[in-house]
Amino acid sequence: MLQKKRNHPPSGENHSGHKLTWDDVRQIRKCYFKGTTSQRKLAKEYGVSQTAIRQVIENRSWKE
Repeated sequence: MLQKKRNHPPSGENHSGHKLTWDDVRQIRKCYFKGTTSQRKLAKEYGVSQTAIRQVIENRSWKE
């Protein structure tokens, strides 16, 4: 059923438990790819896990 986009769970800012916004996600990607900071520092700054930051950077979550 998920293949046909039926009953797809909410994601990103539509998810009730989100801690990041699209602006945060874009800023995280920008800072990381410029090489100015590490995933750990970003995680601490935004109050999420390092795994969450890695998933944002690798486009596994918060896909545009």
